[in-house]
Amino acid sequence: ERASNGEVVLLTTDEDDRVRALLRLNWLTEAYLFVGRFVDANVVSFMNRTQDVNIEYERIQSERSGIQITSALIFGIVALLLLLSSIWVGLNFADRLASPISQLVVAADRVRRGDLTARVPDSGDDDEISVMSRAFNRMASQLSSQRRDLVDANHKLDARRRFTEAVLSGVSSGVIGLDADLKIVLPNPSAQALLSADGGQVIGSSILDHFAAMAPLLTQAAAHPGPTIEDQLEIPGANGTKTLLVRISAQTDDGRLTGYVVTFDDITDLLSAQRQAAWADIAKRIAHEIKNPLTPIRLSAERLQRKYLPQITEGRDSFVKSTATIQQQVDAIGRLVREFAAFARLPSAVLKPEAIDTLVKDAVFLQQTARTDVSFTTNIKADTPIWLMCDGEQVSQALNNLLLNAINAMSEANVATPALTIDVSHEAKQVTVAISDNGPGLPTENRERLLEPYVTTRAKGTGLGLAIVRKIMDEHHGRIDLADADGGGAKIVLRFPAIPPGESGKNQAKPTDLAMAPDASRVN
Repeated sequence: ERASNGEVVLLTTDEDDRVRALLRLNWLTEAYLFVGRFVDANVVSFMNRTQDVNIEYERIQSERSGIQITSALIFGIVALLLLLSSIWVGLNFADRLASPISQLVVAADRVRRGDLTARVPDSGDDDEISVMSRAFNRMASQLSSQRRDLVDANHKLDARRRFTEAVLSGVSSGVIGLDADLKIVLPNPSAQALLSADGGQVIGSSILDHFAAMAPLLTQAAAHPGPTIEDQLEIPGANGTKTLLVRISAQTDDGRLTGYVVTFDDITDLLSAQRQAAWADIAKRIAHEIKNPLTPIRLSAERLQRKYLPQITEGRDSFVKSTATIQQQVDAIGRLVREFAAFARLPSAVLKPEAIDTLVKDAVFLQQTARTDVSFTTNIKADTPIWLMCDGEQVSQALNNLLLNAINAMSEANVATPALTIDVSHEAKQVTVAISDNGPGLPTENRERLLEPYVTTRAKGTGLGLAIVRKIMDEHHGRIDLADADGGGAKIVLRFPAIPPGESGKNQAKPTDLAMAPDASRVN
């Protein structure tokens, strides 16, 4: 079959001593040439071995590319393993080198955020990084200790500050701390109330912006830091001029001026009370000295008129007018004496629940009946009776005095259409009664002096009406304010403390005894 396919077939064996060959002859049909020759057996063996080697070589030659690829893969794997090993070794070495630095960075970042308990683990080595880590731990320990000391000191300072603020807030006197540039550093509540602003707006402003009259005292205190400078100052304000007793002390440190401490007391009411007490004593003495001869003078004038009037033929009218004038003047002096006595001996208020709206309407009705030419308007902003703990007689006296003063002021000013408006309102902590007129109004200068005895702007006024009203308001722990009415005229505002919620029934009689039911209507 091999020869038929055109191959020269060699037939050899290890034991045979000849070589045979078989070849097909193409030019003959189905003809083959078979040739045989004797050779040495070793030659045949060598030929077979050579042929086997050649076949093996050809096989290996055909498999060379696969072997090369396999070898390359093996080499690549070994190289990759070596590279990975070297990387692992390098990373391990770098991690051992960078780990202390990373720990130091993390600890430093924690310290930066405020955690002073952060520490770097001590490896115990003597290299530079270990030395730096131990130094960092010492620094963090010192910072933690110093912060604890600062926190403790701050707590102590805060406790002292709160104690100082509590003391200053409970002091009725005004206290203001100033720096060397006269800037307000610390005002207590009394000082804030006088400055008419809250501490946040006042702090940082100059004291001279509020009290320019204090400049000479500050200059004197800076020139003499030792003693306390004291003087009285008149401070104009929205509600009138206030009299302050001011004390200034300069603060120094090693001879350098560091600030001022200004304390002041509002002695306006004290001076007014002193003047009232003095005038009350004078009024008592005047009333005592004048009261005794008034009755004999009046009786003598009446006796003269009864006895001698029938005997007089000439100048009869003149005699009658003279005796009548004596009687009228005696009556006028008597009224003045009664006002003196009322001012000097105003009894203490007996407080009990009273409906202020009823007292107001009664006072208005009394004056409205006497003066029909005056227009009265009463506005009571409540749907139920407004109760006060007050002395009804004294409050009625105060209301009548204010209404009469307003009517007389409008009469003296010849107001064409005199009108009075009475507004009563009830708030959470106070009850307000405002009486407004369209008269000449109140003076702007020394307006608060009108509340003192014998100070008046009317030609025929005694100067006791408003003083008595103020005394009554003091007895009721209230306040009287003098202001200007809308559209011109005077406005007098009475401010009474309201009965706290839940206490309106304490120490009160029954509603029927208090006359809650009568006259529940409102005048608008």
